[in-house]
Amino acid sequence: LPKLEELWITESNISSLPDELQNLKSLREIWLDDNHFKEFPKILTKVSTLESISLFSNSLNEIKIEKGDFPNLKYINLCYNQFKVFPTELQQAKNLERVIIWYNEIEEIPNDINKMSKLSTLNLEHNKLRSFPSNFKKLNKLDILVLDKNNLTNNSILEILKIKSLKELDIADNDLTEIPPEIGKLKKLTKLDLSYNQIGYLPVEMNNLQCLEQIGLGKLTNMNWIQAFKILSNLKSLSRVVMFSMGLKSMPYEFSSLQQVKTFWLTFNSFGKEEKERIKRMVPNAELLFN
Repeated sequence: LPKLEELWITESNISSLPDELQNLKSLREIWLDDNHFKEFPKILTKVSTLESISLFSNSLNEIKIEKGDFPNLKYINLCYNQFKVFPTELQQAKNLERVIIWYNEIEEIPNDINKMSKLSTLNLEHNKLRSFPSNFKKLNKLDILVLDKNNLTNNSILEILKIKSLKELDIADNDLTEIPPEIGKLKKLTKLDLSYNQIGYLPVEMNNLQCLEQIGLGKLTNMNWIQAFKILSNLKSLSRVVMFSMGLKSMPYEFSSLQQVKTFWLTFNSFGKEEKERIKRMVPNAELLFN
């Protein structure tokens, strides 16, 4: 199979790969999901054409690769494994752009993560992160950063707010009680999710986020919504707002200032029929999703 470009060996109860795999000189993608790999399959380093590797749902806790391995690798999926330390050994794959590693037990990110110089997407959802190394801010090509369902606090997110290249940031479901004013420096941000935190207000510096198109504000039961709507009304590119489980029975009048928004997600709220009609009149040109 010298011309094979994609190989799927999923849900096959395997824990190793045959040496003959290195003979697949055109292989670009390999999918090894839902197997029993406890060690990263070394034979994959012999397949220099690989651009994408998925080891979703295995039992890996480390990766051993060397300088020069995976010269063409751009994407790797390591979700549902057993990593406790982020595998910065991936820096040896010099062209790696996307790392998806949610649902592990990662508590630590080594300081040499900045050597992953082409990283553009990093998904660390549902890990155990409490802090970031000082070099994290040097990931100056990072566009998308997903950190929901970790243990992040107000101070621990300061390092990520120094990554001015960010376009999408998800810090939902952490231990945040406020958003630092430094968020106003992320002027390229188009998507931001702050849901499921204990945030009480939005910093005025968010007025600088003039590229922001979508914001998640779900389940923010401590939020000062009048103040929040005043901030959001100044974001002229904002077109999608998520506000499920607001904890309100009536919508503040200031909601009517969000005339630039095209779609509101208002599910899991307690608005009665009359209140829903009132809300519709407040933003007559918007799509309102109550259910």
